Amino acid sequence: MKIIFKIIEYLPETEQIVVKFCRENSPKPIDEYNAGAIGTGSIDNSDPTSFVESLCKLGKEKVYKQEREETTLKENVCQDNISSVNIEDYVGGVYGIDDIHLNDDNVKSKRLKRIEIE
Repeated sequence: MKIIFKIIEYLPETEQIVVKFCRENSPKPIDEYNAGAIGTGSIDNSDPTSFVESLCKLGKEKVYKQEREETTLKENVCQDNISSVNIEDYVGGVYGIDDIHLNDDNVKSKRLKRIEIE
């Protein structure tokens, strides 16, 4: 996900900016999202990259909240019956997992087999 922002206003007297956040592939334009004020003291402006990264870090939770509140199309609702490794069982259905499970590409899901010890 790519987080984007739009600074609506700079308020030097209160050392704040009014800014809107959303994700780049949002279903509606950034101008339709609510703006919020952020103190400029919490933004790293040592260089342009640090400025953008620190601002996006501050808006990240707002973007996640927007995403959680969006309605899901009925055609995109995942089915819960993931109980097979047979590819044919999945044809025509919609399946998925939360991206929290996909954050680290180096971690593979490990399934343990039960071994009977005699």
